[in-house]
Amino acid sequence: MENFKHIPESIAEYIEFEKYVNIPLQSAKNNYIKHKPDAKSDAIVLDSCSFSWGPFTIQPLSLVVKQGSFVTVEGKVGGGKSSLMAALCGEMPLVCGNGAIYGKISYVGQKPWIMNATFRDNIVFGKEFDEQKYQRIIYACALYEDIQLLPFNDMSEIGRRGVNLSGGQKARLALARAIYNDADVYVLDDVLSAVDTQVECHLIDHVLNGMLKDKTRILVTHAEHVIYLSDMRLLVDNGKVSINHSTPVITKNKQIAKPSYEIVEGPKPSPDFNIYLENSRSDYEIVWKFIILSGFSIVAITMIIQFAHSLVQAHISSVKANLPNKSSSVMVADIGNFIKTDLLLYFLATELQSQAHMIEYFWAKAAVANMQKKLMRNLLYSKITFIEKLSKSAVSDLFSDIIGPAIMAKHGLVEISQGIFNVVAIISKHPFEALWVLFILLLPVCLYRRLKSLQISIMRKSNQCGLKHLAQCNDMEDEIMDGRNVLRIYGRLDIFLNKLLEMGSLTVMINKQSHLLEISLMAASQLIQTFLSLCILTFIKWKYVIQDPGYIEQIIKLAIALFNVFKAPITANIGYSLLKIGQYLCYVEGLEQESSPYISGYKPKNWLSQGIIEFKNYSLQYRPDLPLVLQNLSFTTKPGEKIGIVGRTGAGKSSLTFALLRLVEAAQGSIYIDGIDISTIGLHDLRSSIAMVPQDPMILPGTIRDNLDPGNEYNDAAIQLALEKTGIWPLLDDQLDTWVDGTRFSAGQRQLLSLSRALLWNRKIVILDEATANIDSHTDQLIQQLIRQEFAHSTVLTIAHRLNTVMDSDRILVMNQGHVVEFDTPQALLQQPGSLFKQMVDSMNYNKQELDSA
Repeated sequence: MENFKHIPESIAEYIEFEKYVNIPLQSAKNNYIKHKPDAKSDAIVLDSCSFSWGPFTIQPLSLVVKQGSFVTVEGKVGGGKSSLMAALCGEMPLVCGNGAIYGKISYVGQKPWIMNATFRDNIVFGKEFDEQKYQRIIYACALYEDIQLLPFNDMSEIGRRGVNLSGGQKARLALARAIYNDADVYVLDDVLSAVDTQVECHLIDHVLNGMLKDKTRILVTHAEHVIYLSDMRLLVDNGKVSINHSTPVITKNKQIAKPSYEIVEGPKPSPDFNIYLENSRSDYEIVWKFIILSGFSIVAITMIIQFAHSLVQAHISSVKANLPNKSSSVMVADIGNFIKTDLLLYFLATELQSQAHMIEYFWAKAAVANMQKKLMRNLLYSKITFIEKLSKSAVSDLFSDIIGPAIMAKHGLVEISQGIFNVVAIISKHPFEALWVLFILLLPVCLYRRLKSLQISIMRKSNQCGLKHLAQCNDMEDEIMDGRNVLRIYGRLDIFLNKLLEMGSLTVMINKQSHLLEISLMAASQLIQTFLSLCILTFIKWKYVIQDPGYIEQIIKLAIALFNVFKAPITANIGYSLLKIGQYLCYVEGLEQESSPYISGYKPKNWLSQGIIEFKNYSLQYRPDLPLVLQNLSFTTKPGEKIGIVGRTGAGKSSLTFALLRLVEAAQGSIYIDGIDISTIGLHDLRSSIAMVPQDPMILPGTIRDNLDPGNEYNDAAIQLALEKTGIWPLLDDQLDTWVDGTRFSAGQRQLLSLSRALLWNRKIVILDEATANIDSHTDQLIQQLIRQEFAHSTVLTIAHRLNTVMDSDRILVMNQGHVVEFDTPQALLQQPGSLFKQMVDSMNYNKQELDSA
């Protein structure tokens, strides 16, 4: 019955959760621009509208966008472009003015939201499947080659947050979803920055000027060649929006060719991204592991105190039982002695019990602390292929769910051990009678064993089923929270909430049935205990003619104590707690760990003084059942060389960074840095020697100083200088102790913070993975100049889709489908006939001749 009280709380939490995710919908009429589903000649009408959230405000804006218009939005980093997109979608509060958007809206965010579902389900998004329409969208979004690389084609499961997709693939998948929604207004927040120039060209031809040419398109972009194609340009600078009407350049009308391929549907895979590890350990093994985690010393002290308490209690009971057998005069004298001596024993027993409770508290505290510490270490050092599958709620539940089961398991073990000690103490006083009692207990114990087998077979299955459904419920809740903006805009939020409610209801029903079963087993055990008492009384009546009340009391106590030892696992509710602890052990013992962070004595002195990187026949795959993402790579860099890495989205560029940092171990081959095989170096020594600006920088909750210098190795002046060089310092109110959590900064600002960290660390090898993808072209040029100055003596690997970023590199490494297809200087590749890099450069100047002639 203990967990029934949580059902009303769970329902209340769901109601509050639904209110939270529905906030913009509940107050859209008063606090947000109006959304009217019927399309009109004007798609967007804003009349002196000002929007605000927190300290940032979009100044009053009057704007009219006609249906079918193409509007581009540009501006510097942190100017408010994404905020303006949120405002137009009804996600940013309206401070003053009146505004409305007419027609159905489709939205693609700067950080695309991807469901944990199949590739196809992410596009169709609950709508009726139209194969012809679907095929046209796949072609228009250049997704066919990507689908062919997936193990089950478009029926392959995509992990939450799109963990098994590249940045460009996620952007195009979200774009395909938006097109399939068949909306009137398309709000696209910097969707082109994540793709290479050839794919960008394809998307402009077949999406912006193709399938959506008659729709209203609002595109955030830093690509100047795209801006010339728009009807209206919005320049956003620190919340102020300037409007420029323009005549779009008329390009050649390119017909959309019908796809000449057919996506073959493979067998539907089993889910690979729902983490629930089955526990196959026995209860005895789990108890032993729990004792080890708690600490032998504290458990031993608890048991010794309990045994002493049982002996004292048995002695007191024995003395009391013998009093009625003596004459009146002797009994009076014995009662006097009993009051004098056994009163002290009562005091001792009480004190022992008090000490036992105190030691039990420290036992539970030590067990929880050790279990959480071990879990934290194992999660931090587990392989990324597992970590990427965990949701936020799953990690939170792993830590919070330890406390209750650990305390319950401790209580259960204490109750069982106390029962055993009581039996031993009573038998020591009445060994002969114990044989008769054990004979009488034979039938009740057999009945109990039958109940116990039912408990193990039924309760374990029902509890595991309940835990599995609860984990799925939590994952679903996380998915809704991550994509609540998209779900609200697409009008799918109610469907997802109803699905979550159904899953939650099923979980509650499973738990209810489990608890009803537990109550039934406890009731059955009580009936057996009653039957046991009747058997003992009948035995005493038959065996002994003279009834001795004290003796009869001891016999009954012995029988009940013996039976309680067998009954305790049910009454103590230890089964559920052992199940949870067994699930915990799956995570701390069943996870495949990364290599050791330190290898004593193997890091060479003055290692990484040149920054020479050498790949030798290197191949990489994320899991044994997946294809190779890097295949037989062999190339070598020179000391301090600047390498530009380019290629189509999904070609394996970011996988190179995984290889260098050993986030995934090699399938074959080796990587050498300054002549040392990196597989022989501790992970901490390797990773701390490389600076990296990732494609999607993460800002950890904490101060600016904590994010830039987690090891507290640099002084304030050095940190401030790094921030000033990237231009992010003025946004921090000149305070290094400013608390940040990532929500305060735009994507471009997070990239600048990450770049500041790389400047501060000043390592011999620097990896820039699309480090300026969300930054405007002018700032990008300044950043590239800064990188050339600050990392003049470092080997810099720059992954970029914006080819201007890598044109001044010493050499260009071109990748395609996991292979290195070209590796030479930019000048040599541009002069080479049929060069893939040359084709990409030609695509970079999209419609240049047409623009010049217009």
